[in-house]
Amino acid sequence: MSRIGSTIARAALICISALVASIAVAAPANAAPAVEACVLNADTGAYSCSTTEASALSKTTAATPQAAAVTYYTIGRFYDGANYTGSSLTIVSNYSTGCVGRSYHNDMPSGWNDRVSSWHGYLSCHFRMFQNIGLGGATYGPYADVAVMSSLDNQASSWSAL
Repeated sequence: MSRIGSTIARAALICISALVASIAVAAPANAAPAVEACVLNADTGAYSCSTTEASALSKTTAATPQAAAVTYYTIGRFYDGANYTGSSLTIVSNYSTGCVGRSYHNDMPSGWNDRVSSWHGYLSCHFRMFQNIGLGGATYGPYADVAVMSSLDNQASSWSAL
């Protein structure tokens, strides 16, 4: 083989190797997105996300002064998929009575605007979703549990719990 032919063969081999390597490391087109667990403290506004709810809660409580002395109670859990699937945003409170004698409201935290598709309410909490921030615009609810939102699906920008 001539010197030019040998150089062309090596260049072709390098190109083929690079192509094979890029195909091997590329994610499949239908790969499921990473599931994320987020926690929002309705009383303090502390917010964090992680790969697990326990880790997100740990990060959220670390941002709260005197966190070690406080017990947190889940009052609701929002999901970005229908039928309680996908990533979740857990709403916690410092009060064990949940929504009995109390109400909560907040804009969706970072990363959750126009994302909620289903939710569970706990401790007597019924959630209402609002299309705009500041509890404005069209509403959906209040409901304790919603498997599939018939309106405002992936459109909620704020919420209240009663």
